[in-house]
Amino acid sequence: FVVVWNEIVNSFREGDLVDDKEAAILQYDIQNTGEVFEPVFLSAGKLNEAMAYAVKLGKSGRGDSELRIQLVQNDCLGAVKSFFNASMYVLEALLAPDDTETLDGFRLMEQAALDGQFLTLFDAGSLLHVRAMAIDFLEAVLDLPDPDSASPVLKTTVHPMGVIRNFVAKTDNLLNGLRLFCRQSAMAAKFQNVNFVSSANSYAYAAKGLVNLFHSDTAMGAATRAYLLMSLDRQDAMPKCGEAQRRLGFFMQSLLMDIPQLSAIRSMRSFSVVTPFYSEGVIFSLDELNNPLENHPIFNKASEIDKKITILKYLITIHPEEWDNFLERIDVSSVDAAIHEYPMELRLWASYRGQTLARTVQGMMLYEDAIKILHWLEIGSSPNRTPEQKQQQLEDMIRLKFSYVCACQVYGKHRAENAQQANDIDFLLQTYPNLRVAYVDTIASSTDGATRYETVLIKAEGDDIAEVYRWELPGDPILGEGKPENQNNALPFTRGEFLQTIDMNQQHYFEECLKMPQLLVTADMHASKKPVTIIGMREHIFTGNASSLAKFKTWQELVFVTLSQRVLANPLCVRMHYGHPDIFDKVMVLTRGGVSKASKGINLSEDVFAGFNSTLRGGVVTHVEFMQCGKGRDVAMSQISMFEGKLANGAGETALAREAYRMGAFLDFFRLNSMYYSHTGFYFATWLTIVTSYVYIYAKVYLALSGVQTQIVELMNTTQVISLNAYPFGFDDRVYNDLDSVMNTQYIIQAGLFLTLPLIVVYFAELGLIGGVTKLANMIFTAGPAFFVFQVGTTMHYFDNNIIHGNAKYQATGRGFKITRETFVLLYKAYSTSHYRKAWELVGLCMLYLTYGSFNICNREPKDGNTFAADFCETAQGYGTQTFAIWSIAILWLLSPFIFNADGLDYEKTKSDVVAWCKWMFMDELATDPDKVHTGGWISWWKGDQEQYYATTGMARLTVLVRESRHFFIMWYVITLKLQAKYVLYTLAAAAATLGVLYLFHLVGLALRKAAFMGRAALYLFLLLLFVVGSFVLMNLVLFKATPDDAWDKSLSLFYGYCAALYGINEMLRVANFKGMAAHDVAVVSQLAFFFDFIFGALLLLPLIALSC
Repeated sequence: FVVVWNEIVNSFREGDLVDDKEAAILQYDIQNTGEVFEPVFLSAGKLNEAMAYAVKLGKSGRGDSELRIQLVQNDCLGAVKSFFNASMYVLEALLAPDDTETLDGFRLMEQAALDGQFLTLFDAGSLLHVRAMAIDFLEAVLDLPDPDSASPVLKTTVHPMGVIRNFVAKTDNLLNGLRLFCRQSAMAAKFQNVNFVSSANSYAYAAKGLVNLFHSDTAMGAATRAYLLMSLDRQDAMPKCGEAQRRLGFFMQSLLMDIPQLSAIRSMRSFSVVTPFYSEGVIFSLDELNNPLENHPIFNKASEIDKKITILKYLITIHPEEWDNFLERIDVSSVDAAIHEYPMELRLWASYRGQTLARTVQGMMLYEDAIKILHWLEIGSSPNRTPEQKQQQLEDMIRLKFSYVCACQVYGKHRAENAQQANDIDFLLQTYPNLRVAYVDTIASSTDGATRYETVLIKAEGDDIAEVYRWELPGDPILGEGKPENQNNALPFTRGEFLQTIDMNQQHYFEECLKMPQLLVTADMHASKKPVTIIGMREHIFTGNASSLAKFKTWQELVFVTLSQRVLANPLCVRMHYGHPDIFDKVMVLTRGGVSKASKGINLSEDVFAGFNSTLRGGVVTHVEFMQCGKGRDVAMSQISMFEGKLANGAGETALAREAYRMGAFLDFFRLNSMYYSHTGFYFATWLTIVTSYVYIYAKVYLALSGVQTQIVELMNTTQVISLNAYPFGFDDRVYNDLDSVMNTQYIIQAGLFLTLPLIVVYFAELGLIGGVTKLANMIFTAGPAFFVFQVGTTMHYFDNNIIHGNAKYQATGRGFKITRETFVLLYKAYSTSHYRKAWELVGLCMLYLTYGSFNICNREPKDGNTFAADFCETAQGYGTQTFAIWSIAILWLLSPFIFNADGLDYEKTKSDVVAWCKWMFMDELATDPDKVHTGGWISWWKGDQEQYYATTGMARLTVLVRESRHFFIMWYVITLKLQAKYVLYTLAAAAATLGVLYLFHLVGLALRKAAFMGRAALYLFLLLLFVVGSFVLMNLVLFKATPDDAWDKSLSLFYGYCAALYGINEMLRVANFKGMAAHDVAVVSQLAFFFDFIFGALLLLPLIALSC
């Protein structure tokens, strides 16, 4: 364990998680004699405690036996021995062979302490003075410069004379202190007449001793250890880097878990690792690291020069301790020096902190180091082999037990283009000789023009890249989803009994790789005796400090990779496969069509189908807690939303797959229910959460518009039904008291508490009470609820859209750093359908309820003896209480993208956003723009949004029509509440007339095509306001002139009904889009959609401008 622990600390130092001092603090001290002293961080402060006990007992006149008891009881004895042993290494290098008498004096001191005569032979009262002298002496040792001065006496370079004199003075002070410390004159005489402090021959003894000490790595290391033991406080003993603390903490905790044993590495099961890679980043280039991240061109004028940020500055900001450790490791003091002297080291340091292939490869190749050190512990002390034979055996064992293949699908294309990715992959191959890369080589025939596909495996041979295998394929292997097809192409090149699938944005750790032999043992240990086909492990999301959104995503993933996974595996037995670090029985993989299904669309969430296949064929999927692997996640709102949309789309496709049908048909009742909620059921529950909110507010609005809300409450307050039937039927007055609690339950559900409960549980289970409360408070005060509510809307929309329309597609999120502001146009395009339109509908419903609801119920005095009325009226029934949850959902859906947008509330950039949005809204369909987001304007984006209806089914169109009919029900009830039914016809006629007016707007727009965009936007907004004001004036003067008292109420009813009818027409017209005959090509239809998007966008800009001021 000691050897392995020191290697773990060395890996931390190589990874810049600790500095040299912290590495010395963490490592065991292994002597040449075989004696082992515990790490300094375990002994921190113990030496000072021991001296304090000695001083205290010396003053009280007690004996050495009591001192020894105190040292043993308080675990100080090891620190004392370790300090003396380390000090002797320093002194022997410094004083031998000229001052052997002095060295004997130190040995006599040790023997006196062992004989129980410490307090008798030494003055404990002067111990603290000796400590101060010793600290000065050790500091002088550690501060020694290079010996670069010529010596007139010695034949070698020595330290400058000033350094020698200063060191001699501090050594002399220490010796004087020791003479006073010794009560026996014979022992004190050992520290007199020391040659080292003599000035004879220009301090020749001292010069020689300092050179010997400086060139002795063992002695200098011992000096560091002795200094730390004497000066380090317990609170300063742990590494400053939080990642180092986390990894050490988990490793130590995992050792207390139930880990199976393995007799020898030779008995270890063999395995391979496969990582699919397409065209993501491999290693950051210097230009990528140092060039300022460009804001969107529209923000260039608003951006300040001194705010320009680079990826390197960003990484240094979020990893300050690791950056300082890196500079210490390469022995430079600045960024510029690192760039010029160690450019590749700098590139790798940054790449190991991004989501790059280099980070993944470096982590996975640590399996080699782990196998090597474990096997070395078995054969290292064998006398029957030479060092060369042992080294060869280690290499053979590595190749026998482990192989790593990167499935770099388009490496051949990158190599032909001399792309940076290909050069970086070549560098990785040369850095790790046992790494292999598989790719598909596309070869066009020069004769008949046919394309030939070949699969190739390459490796590094010295400075060259050599082919290991190449064979022709019957056709293009990438027929379905890219990632699983790419994995399956590399599968024949893997070796071993097991296969681990690793995404290209993952990382492994040396201390975790050491547990791989034990993890593979669990494949034979399942209680059911069934074959274990998939083994899962914990994940740590390492992108949590990249942004607040990344932190929220990390917390969300914490639930999935800890509580959820272990419970799904045991006792529910419904854990499937989710990609990432899962380990497969390779025989099962090879005989079941590959790692995961790859059909287009239906297998968008390809990983889970491997779990379905395994379960349906009697396999067992397990999960272990004692091992973990790193994983990167998306860090920006747009990336996270696209990823959540991909998962929701995949869940929709999974619900339609034949595997899901078979699981439903053959699982027992309990596993079926567990499988349902842990997979498709979760998305359905999320969908139902939002639908329930809609149903709730529509029900409230219906009660208000139907005119029965007040009557219902009056009946509840005055009814005798409950009072007369309570006692005869066996229930008492508690039903009155409980009804208010039942009515308010919906607020808890709508607030999403049930969906956040698992996160709260994990906080307290993983971090304890104080840590859990701290994390929970942190989540709330950093707008975590806003993020989670927004993501519920994302999941609901994409799941719903896929169930109705299908057409699931993979969405690449980029995995890069998002630390510049995204434009309002981009946000509107991303979230208008999924969030903004739905949120404005909720706002409209809340406004309707505010206008027509009755909220003065609790202001009425209950009748005497009516306990139900009293209990009912104690419950707040105001407007805010009833609509709080709905307003929260709507506001968070509208504002979250701006809140979580980098520099999202910068006023100058917001002004630029307003101008860009106006330009985009009125841009011609064929217009181009330097930013592809703006190209084609609103009209091009809107038409593209309607294309999902081209291939949709008749049932899906009918479903949309039935859903959107709700707007016409609102129109009917809001009008007939105050007016006669004939006004419904007037409203529909007005809506039809509006279509004609919008056609005129289209003609005017064509005429003003070359006018300024801001001018056109201002004119359009003015006409809208004029239309609204004119409508109310016209209705009051013409329709309701005879009844001026309620003319305003009637006009408002007609206006609400008119808006509902017009919006209903707009939404229903979507289903009229067919391929080759699309409604979106009709000018009136596009103008109607433009009308609402303009209003929604303008209303969104108002709070954005207000928040930016």
